[in-house]
Amino acid sequence: MTRVLMLAYAQFFNDARIKAYVHAWLDAGATVDVYCLQDPPSTEPASRGLRVWALQPKYQGRSALRYLLSYAQFAARAHRMVRRAVRETPYDVYHVHNMPDALVFCIPGRRRRKGRLILDMHDVMLAGVLSKFTGFKRAVFYPLVWLQSWLSVRRADALIHADHSQMDLLAEYGIHHPRRMVYLNLPDSRWFHRRPPRPSHHPARIVYHGSITHRSGLDLAAEAVALANSRTPMTLTLIGDGELRPRLERRCREAGWMNRLVFFKDFMRVEDLQAEIEQYDIGVIANRRSLMSERCMLPVKLMEYLRIGLPVVAPDLPVIRRYFNDTMVRYFEPDNVEQLADALVKLAARPEEWPQRIEAADEFFATYSEERQKAAYLALAQGLPAMKDAPR
Repeated sequence: MTRVLMLAYAQFFNDARIKAYVHAWLDAGATVDVYCLQDPPSTEPASRGLRVWALQPKYQGRSALRYLLSYAQFAARAHRMVRRAVRETPYDVYHVHNMPDALVFCIPGRRRRKGRLILDMHDVMLAGVLSKFTGFKRAVFYPLVWLQSWLSVRRADALIHADHSQMDLLAEYGIHHPRRMVYLNLPDSRWFHRRPPRPSHHPARIVYHGSITHRSGLDLAAEAVALANSRTPMTLTLIGDGELRPRLERRCREAGWMNRLVFFKDFMRVEDLQAEIEQYDIGVIANRRSLMSERCMLPVKLMEYLRIGLPVVAPDLPVIRRYFNDTMVRYFEPDNVEQLADALVKLAARPEEWPQRIEAADEFFATYSEERQKAAYLALAQGLPAMKDAPR
């Protein structure tokens, strides 16, 4: 029986990408140990063959120093626990998720392990440095982050990227791997499926789920809904948490939007999202423009809305347009509240167009098959030849 170790500075509870990998292995008859952050309380039943080890709580704040300390503490605990587990019974596959890339060094080197080591790059750390820092700080941090990324990629037996733009960007930075693949954050069919046709609501119900952060632009989305409401009645529901949420809640209370135009709900298990999201009319993505959002952030929630059957309003960013054209998504100029409001009004006012957009988006799901992608991943992890028809 194949034994798999997953390591991630993330909460397994609400990380659909990691869960997709885990269930691909469980379906293949493997056993999986996940070393991760502590999940919120959950009633989720245990899956046979799966063990989850919570190393520490998740830090949510604005202090860069405390984030670094949290990463270091997690890495130290993971190093200790993984080495102990490997001494007892080695794994066949080690799958490490960034950030940071350097978590791969928690796994023993090639001489001390028999299994293959995969580095899964959810994010390009170098793009984050270039987005956040300028001047002296960039000059200091960029070489350090580049070196840790380069060393981490060299240590891995294979590399996985979250989208094709991200893979291209990393190569531009001079970092690549001879054995690599793209594993898109496709909605898992066990949790997301097409809802039956239903009439639109009045007011129109707009939804977003995920991290409520500055880069996600949800303060702009709230402003846009308030602006659009005078033309076409609508509400916005934000499902999730993050550093922006307390500030955005204060803004909504001060403006009189709270629980009238804008509603907040807490994070939900990925298994519960379908039942919640299918109650809404339109999904909104409002990411601010940055190097990260242009080249490294293909929003998984966009694909989940389209899979369920919600039309989507999204910023016109290269990483999104690479996969979705104007017949699939209603675009607006990033960071432009007036254009976002206009896009929401035009889409909400024409519910007869929604089925055509959803049908057009099915071309994407036909091109990037969930089953072919999983098969290609299992082949990569086991050192088998890549599938010829799997998207690269």
